[in-house]
Amino acid sequence: MEQAVQGMYFAFLFIQVFLVVSISSAITVVIKRIAENPTSVPEILATNLPKAGNFFFSYLMLQAFAVSGGALLQIGSLLVYYIIGPLMDTTAREKWARQIDLIEIKWGTFYPIYTNFGCIGIIYSVISPIILVFNLFIFSLFWIVYRYNLLFVNNFRFDNGGILFPTAVNQLFTGLYVMEVCLIGLFFLVRDSQQTVACFPQAIIMVIFAIFTVIFQYMLNKSIGPLLTYLPITLEDDAARRDEEFARARDAEHRRLRLADEDDDGHKDINSILRDRDRREREADNKMEQMELEDIRNRRSQGRYSHPVASNLLNSIRRHATQKASNGPKSPKPGKKHQSTPSQDLEAAVREVERRREVALFDHLADEIEDLSPEERDQLVARAFQHEALRAKRPVIWIPRDDLGISDDEIYRTMRFSKHIWISNEYAGLDNKGKVIYRRSPPDFDVRDLIEL
Repeated sequence: MEQAVQGMYFAFLFIQVFLVVSISSAITVVIKRIAENPTSVPEILATNLPKAGNFFFSYLMLQAFAVSGGALLQIGSLLVYYIIGPLMDTTAREKWARQIDLIEIKWGTFYPIYTNFGCIGIIYSVISPIILVFNLFIFSLFWIVYRYNLLFVNNFRFDNGGILFPTAVNQLFTGLYVMEVCLIGLFFLVRDSQQTVACFPQAIIMVIFAIFTVIFQYMLNKSIGPLLTYLPITLEDDAARRDEEFARARDAEHRRLRLADEDDDGHKDINSILRDRDRREREADNKMEQMELEDIRNRRSQGRYSHPVASNLLNSIRRHATQKASNGPKSPKPGKKHQSTPSQDLEAAVREVERRREVALFDHLADEIEDLSPEERDQLVARAFQHEALRAKRPVIWIPRDDLGISDDEIYRTMRFSKHIWISNEYAGLDNKGKVIYRRSPPDFDVRDLIEL
């Protein structure tokens, strides 16, 4: 479907944006004129294309700044994430989906825009060579913008195997053909003082090169075409070899760690024991901070910062800060010292814990095939070729936990009503304002759902 959209959309852009603007006439008039005299195509292009050069210079620069600026700003995503999302998302699953769903690029409408830019640059590369400077600038700008977006902003749920790129390469030949036809017309239009064709040899050379271009495109598609339909069997051997190397490297790493642990058990000195004890104490403090955070929230809204739980968290934070400072931090600049209140320290601690939780929420998710082990990739491939009804999962009704136990009672009654209904309140709850919050992915979430072949 994307490939069909790519072909039709490019045809629309090339005709409507380039040809109609270049010829400065309605497409119906152009078609009528060509139908009456097909040999007039080179003359029409040669007469009108040079006149539209200034327009396309402005058009390319406008598209470069507008498209790249919009791709970086993502104004629609900002509005959805910060305004529409908080207003419309009320359940834990809706809020989780808002966080996990990234922008997906529709390649069928993405490629033709830039293929059309390339065709315009190719056509005017001889007629008005300065357009090459504009093309160099805009494609460098697009490279910077989309390199960042493709790595950090956009998501690719469906993999088309790169099949649209060869189509875009073939579409670039359209620009070559139009350039050659236009040059043929220009050479035939040049007249000397006797009103004879002055550049007849050059026109014949361009005709020959146009024929060579057709032959080259045909040979290119004939040579590369089978690889677009059938996968070379050597790639399977390479994939198997890479999987074996990956498995050997992972086994060697596990073996090295196991031997290191065994060696440490037999030759632990007092420093190792002290380091282990310090590590266990830090882990215990971190767990205690997480357990106490919920209780702190309930008292923060009431101004009860003197509760022992809050004092313990503040002492733990100050202790960690003291240990961090003793490791050699930079000496502060002399000046007026800022004295923070216990409530400000507590607010900062709560924000830091919340930030760490949000960062760690999606750390374990593998959204690329390269992140999966060979066994997980095999499972993904086997699942991808199953019928949709066979790989469908039973969805879970994900409700938030509450202090009154209403959700627990609802789960109990639903489970008694039917054993086929899956309902859960794990990792979801209500904050002090009664809004839904969540700490993990839904119980029915599978990381393989993020990757589709």
